[in-house]
Amino acid sequence: MTRTRMGGRKKLVPAVSREAKCPHEYVDDDELRLEVECEGCHGPQDLANNRCLRGIVQVLCIGARPNVLILKRKTHKRYRDEPLALALKAASGLEALNRCLLVPRELSDKHCQTCHASMSWVMGALRRSFLDDPLGFVVDPDKALDRAVRSVAVTRCGRASECIHHAILEWRNSWKVP
Repeated sequence: MTRTRMGGRKKLVPAVSREAKCPHEYVDDDELRLEVECEGCHGPQDLANNRCLRGIVQVLCIGARPNVLILKRKTHKRYRDEPLALALKAASGLEALNRCLLVPRELSDKHCQTCHASMSWVMGALRRSFLDDPLGFVVDPDKALDRAVRSVAVTRCGRASECIHHAILEWRNSWKVP
């Protein structure tokens, strides 16, 4: 009896993308509801979970502002008032970051194109950090910003701290964070 071995087949686990939006629909009865289908998600069905909040913030960022948020699985979770307000505030922060990333920038020299302290690099790092911890940016923006700025690579540019500060200030002013 001859046995054949199949080549190294590995089961690939799908990547958890920062850009993933949750499947959803808006329902307008007496009030506007956002119903998010959580059946296909293996994570916790809770706005206190950053992965769950990240997907919902991506939906809220491009859609209408609901009065009620419902996370649907075997048991449905309904959010109103403060938890929904936090999610909406995070969505407005992501919208502000997206707007800042879309603004064309005039570069002072060729070094700025590749500098990790340039506006586009800093905004990109802020966005990645924001999507990793949206609740942190809403609850304590200064601490989250400090953590995000440390993730920006150190450069030899003498104006790096000035450029980073300018990028953060532009985003904060756009988001209207206190």
